Amino acid sequence: MKQLILLSTLFLFLMNCHHNRVKLDSENGSGSTAGEVKILYHKFWLGGFLPRKVEVDATKICPSGVYEIDEYYRWQDAVFTQLTFGIYVPKTLKITCN
Repeated sequence: MKQLILLSTLFLFLMNCHHNRVKLDSENGSGSTAGEVKILYHKFWLGGFLPRKVEVDATKICPSGVYEIDEYYRWQDAVFTQLTFGIYVPKTLKITCN
């Protein structure tokens, strides 16, 4: 029983929590209402260090303008990160259009 508690506690402390959200105001080309949502999945390696740079052109994804950009770990992303000890790090990018 002690081993189960120790492993559960260790898992909770090692689980990464990552969330970035950018909500654009009307001066930056965003309207006041949210529209269509596009979800992209990115794969990173070695603790998220590779690839060094991932660029997404939001104007091609949302020609009418971007309302909000949200990058986070889904629970599946966190599980894969933990199971591979941080070698494989998937992230989810959600772009909300006007």
